[in-house]
Amino acid sequence: MVSQNPVSDQGLDQIVEPGGVVIISGASSYGIDGNAITSYEWTVPQEILDENPGMDVNSATVTFTAPDVAGSTAYSIYLTVYIL
Repeated sequence: MVSQNPVSDQGLDQIVEPGGVVIISGASSYGIDGNAITSYEWTVPQEILDENPGMDVNSATVTFTAPDVAGSTAYSIYLTVYIL
């Protein structure tokens, strides 16, 4: 039996003000064939990492302060999940 790829679910897009707290959860991710998620890996833009030292990108949930930017700015944050 071949295990199917897991599905990452990080919720809906968010709109926040500069300096606002952002919480993104991947806890709703799942293994299609019932296997449990064993690890999480968030890919976060360097600007966010620079302004949030110590941010844990290997947990089910990431929390950070939105960068102080002028105007409307979109960031893409990706979640990869792994199963056994």
